[in-house]
Amino acid sequence: MAYLVFYIGRERKELKLEQRDTTVGRSRRCSVSLEDDIEVSRLHCTIQRQEDGSYLLIDEESRNGTYLNTKRITSAEERTLKDGDEILVGTTRFRFYQDDEKPPKVLSKKKL
Repeated sequence: MAYLVFYIGRERKELKLEQRDTTVGRSRRCSVSLEDDIEVSRLHCTIQRQEDGSYLLIDEESRNGTYLNTKRITSAEERTLKDGDEILVGTTRFRFYQDDEKPPKVLSKKKL
């Protein structure tokens, strides 16, 4: 099972990626809603589970871009996620874990 670990304010969040598509954006309809982050588009990016169990990161033509391990990805790109990858959406940093174990309890809140 894959997870995203991130912080909203000081609160640590863990999200199991159980759906085929996990959406991130400012909209309340997104799987991860970042309503208060003005740098985030309504539908910013999608993490999509593939049939083989891998996960893709897809930028949904966001205004400020989606970053994977400090590199901006374009809306024309789909990037395969690997265990430990960092995703930056607006001012929120996510860590992707693809493992049967729970993600580690410690995650630095520093920005990329």
